[in-house]
Amino acid sequence: MGELVKSGLSGLNSRQDIQEVKNFRKRNARKFQFAKQALDQAQESLEERVVWMERNLEEVTTWLKGQFSPAQTT
Repeated sequence: MGELVKSGLSGLNSRQDIQEVKNFRKRNARKFQFAKQALDQAQESLEERVVWMERNLEEVTTWLKGQFSPAQTT
């Protein structure tokens, strides 16, 4: 079950996604009680991804643009 949950949340990476996951979990807490640990771990991973993206996305984007700039010669 853990891999399924992890896979389902793997493409998410925004604060809005975190809120949607939290809302989903609140609405469906009883239905998915059996998967609580997997959902906790997947939500924590999502939150860590969002923090990483907020902290590093601009720098990584700038670096990538510099690496693949058409004006550069190798």
